[in-house]
Amino acid sequence: MNALHLAGVRHLLRHPAQLALALVGLALGVGTIVAVEVATESSRRAFELSLEAVNGPATHQITGGPRGIDERLYVRLRAQSFGHEPPLLLADEPTGNLDEQTAGEVLPALLSLARARNTTVVIVTHDLALSRAADRVLELREGRLHERREPAVSAPR
Repeated sequence: MNALHLAGVRHLLRHPAQLALALVGLALGVGTIVAVEVATESSRRAFELSLEAVNGPATHQITGGPRGIDERLYVRLRAQSFGHEPPLLLADEPTGNLDEQTAGEVLPALLSLARARNTTVVIVTHDLALSRAADRVLELREGRLHERREPAVSAPR
């Protein structure tokens, strides 16, 4: 061993408190580096999760207070959300929970909007009035789709 190395070892052996402080300083330095790496990785992962939450799957729900929202407002909001011109619009019982007056306004508005935007509308309904306005009607019977050729007869109520 060279003389400088021996002098350093001799010095540390003669001053054990200074050796202890040097070792504690070294441990604190390593611990700080590890803590910074853990914090960086944790914040990166938190950012990724928050980005997923913001850009993730969206639900298209409009909810109101205990009494819900006004039906006319709902129809207007749905029509405005129609701005991206999809090639296909699926409507499941679009007039199911509406009063007769509002239900009578929904179908013409929906069909005129679809024609103006060149969009196909698929309506799933039990309402025969809606099916009469369709260009083509398919019925689900015994697990298969059948095209209806003759007009449907309204079931007695």
